[in-house]
Amino acid sequence: MAEATQQGCLKCNVDAALFNQSGTLGFGCVLRNSGGGSVAAAHGVPVGPLVPEVAEALSWIKQEF
Repeated sequence: MAEATQQGCLKCNVDAALFNQSGTLGFGCVLRNSGGGSVAAAHGVPVGPLVPEVAEALSWIKQEF
């Protein structure tokens, strides 16, 4: 269950997926206000090969958050 955002604050939810066969990734994020309403959103598929440092950082973020 997601935690409620404090009044007057914004919360950004982020997710990413790594596609091992192609060496690419995709991401998406949603910025929400304290009432749960969407303020902004973004998504993308970066062009170019995924370097090992980025893959490691994404793995760490997924484990920690």
